Amino acid sequence: MKKILTLTIILFMATTVQAQLNPMKGYIITLSGETVNGTIDFLSRSKLARECHFMADGQSDYKTYLPGEIQGFRLSGNGVYFVSRQFPVDGQQQTIFAEFMMQGGVSLYRYENTWTNAQYYLVDESGKVAVVRDPGDLSAYTQENAQKRKQEFLQPALDMLKKSPEALASLQNGPINANRLLAIVRNYNKDYCAESGECIEYQYKAKDSSASNYHFRAEMGGFFGTLSSDHKIDVNVTGLHVGGGVEWFFPRQNQHLSLQLMLELNLIHKSDTYSYYSSFSKENVHRNWKVTLGEIGISVGPNYRFMPHGKITPIVGGGLSVSLPIGNTHRIPYDSDNGEDVDYTLDSDFTLPANVSIYAGGGIEMKLGKHALQALVRYELPICKTETYTKGLVATIGFLF
Repeated sequence: MKKILTLTIILFMATTVQAQLNPMKGYIITLSGETVNGTIDFLSRSKLARECHFMADGQSDYKTYLPGEIQGFRLSGNGVYFVSRQFPVDGQQQTIFAEFMMQGGVSLYRYENTWTNAQYYLVDESGKVAVVRDPGDLSAYTQENAQKRKQEFLQPALDMLKKSPEALASLQNGPINANRLLAIVRNYNKDYCAESGECIEYQYKAKDSSASNYHFRAEMGGFFGTLSSDHKIDVNVTGLHVGGGVEWFFPRQNQHLSLQLMLELNLIHKSDTYSYYSSFSKENVHRNWKVTLGEIGISVGPNYRFMPHGKITPIVGGGLSVSLPIGNTHRIPYDSDNGEDVDYTLDSDFTLPANVSIYAGGGIEMKLGKHALQALVRYELPICKTETYTKGLVATIGFLF
């Protein structure tokens, strides 16, 4: 009998321990901003609001983190995302792990302290917090008193979203749950907080959310470079630069980084004079020269925005540029010593059939609603070139739309 009882207790304890474990791949973000990959014991949202059980890759034991000890944690595959925040809970400020549901001009968080009791926090750009709670069962109230009680629960949120009659009506005339609040805040941000950038929804819904988005980009400006001929003419040249392309953003993975792909056109048309000593006439000779040069190319590379949600943010970027000459106009015609016009081609090593450069630069971006205006400068360093022509510095005004 004792053996049976002992075996029953052991099996019960093993079952209980097993039931308490729900390992899921994820990561934590330390206070220094480091991302550590591993496994999260995902029990319930209410328990995760109080503590995070995490086992780093390569380790054999779980470590418990309390709110404030890490910046946050998230399940892999764009899963639920919890962050350390101070919010009012039962009338007192507490540091909790709040589920980050949406980031925008008005951000949305959720906190659950029991299986059935959830409350939500709206946070505007100034940091003001509005608590949203479901008033519960109002069937025992008269219609007038039920409306007053609901108004009391919702008043802070109604004040924050007062610009939108649609948002006010949706809050007052429907249930309070995660999906409805997401829709209300999403639409509000779209209509009234466009300058804050695009909303990022952290609650994963494969059919409703995307891990990336893109904007078209156009730019125009000038470039400053050098040009040499096989007659030892070394000149500084300026030209017209225009470009168009696409910039991809990956807000779920990294809000600072983007990838840019551009189709570019560069044009030079310049004439001038140069002087040299003629061994034939034994005197200094002044000659005219002109050059018409065109090239079309592609550039690709990442950009980094230091303050992606600010109205003005510095940008840095770099990448690779590949271009091809347009037509057969890469010549410098000028007079020879005997008075006849001769076309001298530019120096050429022809190691590749294209000009290949690496570039790096930066500038400023200013948001204009859902669009953005950019002022950028970059320097191109040639790796290989078909002609002795270096583009050098490129300055542009760009527009994202």
